[in-house]
Amino acid sequence: MPFSLLRYPGGKFYALRNIVPEIQKINHEEYREPFFGGGAVFFNKDRSSYNWINDKYSELIFFLKFIKNKDKLDLLIEKINSEKTPTKERHSEVREFMPSNDLERSFKFFYLNRTSFSGKMVNPSWGYRPVRSVHPSEWSKKLIYASYLLKGVKITNEDFAEVIRSSTSKEVLMYLDPPYFKANQKGHYIEHFNYYDHIRLKNELENTNHAFIMSYDDSEEIRELYKEFRIIDFDLTYRIENSNPNENKRKKVGEILVTNITKKQLSLFKKDEKKFVLEKIRSPIRYPGSKFGAIKKISANVNLKDHTEYWEPFFGGGGAIFCKTPSKKKYN
Repeated sequence: MPFSLLRYPGGKFYALRNIVPEIQKINHEEYREPFFGGGAVFFNKDRSSYNWINDKYSELIFFLKFIKNKDKLDLLIEKINSEKTPTKERHSEVREFMPSNDLERSFKFFYLNRTSFSGKMVNPSWGYRPVRSVHPSEWSKKLIYASYLLKGVKITNEDFAEVIRSSTSKEVLMYLDPPYFKANQKGHYIEHFNYYDHIRLKNELENTNHAFIMSYDDSEEIRELYKEFRIIDFDLTYRIENSNPNENKRKKVGEILVTNITKKQLSLFKKDEKKFVLEKIRSPIRYPGSKFGAIKKISANVNLKDHTEYWEPFFGGGGAIFCKTPSKKKYN
């Protein structure tokens, strides 16, 4: 069963079947999430060699760093294990409580997240359901497993642009889940977006060299903004408006994934797929500064672009042409 640490407005727990398969198809060494939120995708995808998670919500990042530390985690678990079945009165008590240390600060965040409707921390309202909500006696298991998954992970509290712009020699894949365009920004998000932020995000992604997959609400404005990118449609069922289940049943809404990964790229980068046979062919010429060592990356990208003619103004040792898929015509 998929793992969930936090309840989160607009969280992607119910969309994992749509998002994770797309992510698993793409080879990458480093994985980044500029908008961590509830972290459903991060906690349920295959672990990457390098991981960087980020969010502007400072309390969330403080909590994640706290539970990443085993000694601090043990103190939090001890405090949580003393909790009984949540009540509306206890929820109000914790909500009004003013923490005096890091342990109390982390406890307040986690308790309110698990007992508030949809995990909303903006004026958190009572949302614990004895029948379907996870009892505090089980919370420690979630914390222990999350702490394990956070080992070696870079955790930051920066603007999303810092994560997107950061350069590296590694192959990077980013998953982004920004505040939605038509969402009740101030009612759902502590760190909400304005129109300028949506434009700023689009400009950053338009100029990045990193591969990315992004979740968004399906709106004409977002489709227009990202019309040059690949858009994948899917439906998501969730409820975030009201804690009264009789007044607000779960609704199916249209959502989209936006990506700079083309269909052809996804088919080429599927896991366990054989590499290009031509990559193993050496050039017959030794040449200073030749690209034989870089052929794996060069040929993969060259072969992604449909073409009938292939030109090389600087042939050199010919490492690229000897290792790419033959074109109908060649000029060198």
